[in-house]
Amino acid sequence: MWVGKRKVGMCKMKVIYLSYARASSRKQKIEGYTCASQIEEHKRWAERHGVEIDEYFIDDGYSSSNIKRPAYRRLVSRISENKKRKDGTYLIKYVLLIRYQSRLVRDLMLKRSMTNMFNLYNVEIICMNGSIWDGGDNIDISMASDMTTLFDEVERRRVPGRVRNSYMEAVLNGNYPIGGYSPRGYKRVENKRLGKGSKLIAEEGAKEVAVKLYEMVASNKYTLRKMKLFMNQHNIFNCKWDDRQVYVFFTNPIYYGRMRTRFFDSEDIKSKISEANLSGWYDPINKIHTEPLVSKELWTEVQYAIGTRKRTTTYNYLFKNRVRCDCGHWMVSKSTVKKKDVYKYYYCNNCKNRVNETKILKLFLTDYEEMFNQNKDETIKMINEKILRKENRMNMLAKLYDDCEIDDKVYIQELKTINKDIKELSTSKEKLEKEMMKSFRSMEVVTKREIVRNAVNVVNVSLKDNFGKQNIIIKYKDNS
Repeated sequence: MWVGKRKVGMCKMKVIYLSYARASSRKQKIEGYTCASQIEEHKRWAERHGVEIDEYFIDDGYSSSNIKRPAYRRLVSRISENKKRKDGTYLIKYVLLIRYQSRLVRDLMLKRSMTNMFNLYNVEIICMNGSIWDGGDNIDISMASDMTTLFDEVERRRVPGRVRNSYMEAVLNGNYPIGGYSPRGYKRVENKRLGKGSKLIAEEGAKEVAVKLYEMVASNKYTLRKMKLFMNQHNIFNCKWDDRQVYVFFTNPIYYGRMRTRFFDSEDIKSKISEANLSGWYDPINKIHTEPLVSKELWTEVQYAIGTRKRTTTYNYLFKNRVRCDCGHWMVSKSTVKKKDVYKYYYCNNCKNRVNETKILKLFLTDYEEMFNQNKDETIKMINEKILRKENRMNMLAKLYDDCEIDDKVYIQELKTINKDIKELSTSKEKLEKEMMKSFRSMEVVTKREIVRNAVNVVNVSLKDNFGKQNIIIKYKDNS
């Protein structure tokens, strides 16, 4: 049948290939699960089959246990544009490439929801390892696929504890499991028999050099800046030194033999394990984890010298002595320099929690604008409330969908609308924040500090939740 120049019922279905990659942890990346390696695998598959991948969706650093992934949301938004024709066929067939099922999901209930959605929008899943995503009417294949996801879910729940145990075992055996470069003055020696990582061995002549450098700082005749010039001039340990590296060299307790991380502290270990488990240590009797370059007494003298000396470079911290961690400890002000930009943040020495000063300042400026009636339009606070309501709606939708109380079509349409609204609200918020930040930063430092200290009583900072969200509550002196 022909209508005008178009033939009805004879439209050919277009096939579009998409790629999805995800890696949630540093360990996964080390083991070859990087998003880049997954993408390359997809490209090789596409080349072998003579097809072209239309779009890549990459979630780097996100867990598979939830759907709050930006790339996954974009993927859902795109496939939901596929419409079914009156004759039951589709305009498009999407083919989604993934390495394993676990790259997309590690939760059985969530997988079933995804399967219903993919079927609704004519999406075929191809796993690079040859496993089948959904067996359809074949019960045996479907059960096998579900069992794979179930095992992945169990594995996901076990990973945190297993990683911690592996880390602890390595450390207790005298290994140094921290990645990156070795502390300067040490070299790594492979010691796979004792687990993850490698042992730290002092370089030849490193002890004499370290003692001399530490004594120079302890004498109070040399600042860290002068030490940096000295160490670069004399090519200490055959490397170039910057401010951070110099500071780490004189403050890291590993130099007197103490291994200290968020999971482990060799000075506290005696109360946790027996002496029998300390056989792999350099000096278990004195609780020394790594061969020291300096004595503990000299190291302590250096800490006192650094702490009592006025720092060469100082930064103005607007919320200094006012930021408190959720664990109950006060957070100290710190900074780091990246590409000549200074990032000021507050750090908890107890639980290692941290928060950027800019994040606190944005929240403060929202209230500041409201208190002083400077913003005539919709305030950022109102925008934040709207975004929160949208996110709560999204969570409720996910629950309704998992409970089969709403169908796929309603879920996808609602999700698209919510994502669009959040994007628009975030754009407006960002614009207002930039305007307020520009206005506030134009003030004198003394004025800014006075405004903050006259208004703020305490800033409470929570630990990050499972979704990486950090809650900040500012308590003002007027009890608001």
